[in-house]
Amino acid sequence: MGKYFTIDELCATDTGLDNTPNELELNNIKELIKVIDEVREYWTILCNLNKWGSGAITVNSGFRSEEVNKAIGGAKESEHKLGFAVDMKPSNGRNKEFWDFMVEYVKVKQLNFSQLINEKPKCNIPSWIHFSINGNKGYRKQIFTLV
Repeated sequence: MGKYFTIDELCATDTGLDNTPNELELNNIKELIKVIDEVREYWTILCNLNKWGSGAITVNSGFRSEEVNKAIGGAKESEHKLGFAVDMKPSNGRNKEFWDFMVEYVKVKQLNFSQLINEKPKCNIPSWIHFSINGNKGYRKQIFTLV
């Protein structure tokens, strides 16, 4: 679907539960893929300039059906359930740099988004980054750390 990300990748789950999006959720996933494809483009440029290795981004979690979200203990009003959220990290291990990049990216691009979260950091280095482009409460533009 996208240049770097696929619908299957954003719907993958190891729970064994059905995680098939409906038509609205599928359209939201496609919208999300367009945004994170562009994120990947700019992240790759930064990685190349700084000789940080590959600009690839690993998706830990994307769309979650109600059943999948419940099984993994996701938030009741998770934007993952809408197809608008992704948990991701850079494949090159530059999690801190990726977090700094994402904070700057949403500001410079004046991007409408819901949340950008530094998740479960160790020594202020994110374990992964939650990014949602829309959600139950619209474009909140929240940037914060969740320990």
